[in-house]
Amino acid sequence: MRWFATSMICRLLGHKWGAWTQQQSWDGHGTFEHRKCMRHGCLATQQRREK
Repeated sequence: MRWFATSMICRLLGHKWGAWTQQQSWDGHGTFEHRKCMRHGCLATQQRREK
């Protein structure tokens, strides 16, 4: 399996999502929100689209 996963995998496996965290975008033009799967070893992440 790859070292990254889609947002669906965390939920399909019954894992819990962490809280949304705000992070600066790579190019420095604003911020975005993302969260990670709480389950140890699960590398699923999800990004919230800008409004």
